[in-house]
Amino acid sequence: MVECWENICRPGGFEITARAAELSGWQPGDRVLDLGCGTGASLRYLEEHMGLFMQGVEADASLCDAVKILYGDASTLPAEEESVDGILMECSFSRMEQPEQVLKECIRVLKPGGCLAVSDMIACGEEIIPEDFPHDAGTRAFLGRLEYAETVAARITRAGFRITAEENHTNALREMWGQAILDGGREAVCGELGCSWETIRRAKCGYYLWVCEKI
Repeated sequence: MVECWENICRPGGFEITARAAELSGWQPGDRVLDLGCGTGASLRYLEEHMGLFMQGVEADASLCDAVKILYGDASTLPAEEESVDGILMECSFSRMEQPEQVLKECIRVLKPGGCLAVSDMIACGEEIIPEDFPHDAGTRAFLGRLEYAETVAARITRAGFRITAEENHTNALREMWGQAILDGGREAVCGELGCSWETIRRAKCGYYLWVCEKI
């Protein structure tokens, strides 16, 4: 699932990752946490290309090395209060079961004025929540919550952030999925991801980037 997620669910490659870092104003040497980092592709990219001091937090213990990728839950971050300059969440916030608690933890560990960058899938059609699929673990794991962009933005601002940038990157998502379907067919893609095409069609998935300053 992780390999599939990082290969098929990275709209725009690392372009949106770099855009998030640019808009956040992160500078070489800044400490940035990547929550739900998977195998650590983004954190390696940001270290190599932007000179950031990156650490990942990942709930899958098999991916953790206790040095660069720490085992942990985003709802109880393994970091001291006001100890990090930035936080990145790429296609992970929507799959976190306690979004308000995760944002509360982000506020706790960010330095004053630190930035949270969130890029994730959103719903342009129907909102989708895990409770809609009590017997479909694949769909719950892949989609998590597919909420309207306004819903996600409201969660973020309620937590104590000021949104400084919001960008719609839906075209990048559609181009990526369109190519994946051309390469392997709709059924093959959905089979690998473990979710139904009907659910994706209902949600009319989009992709947004938010950059948010702790206030």
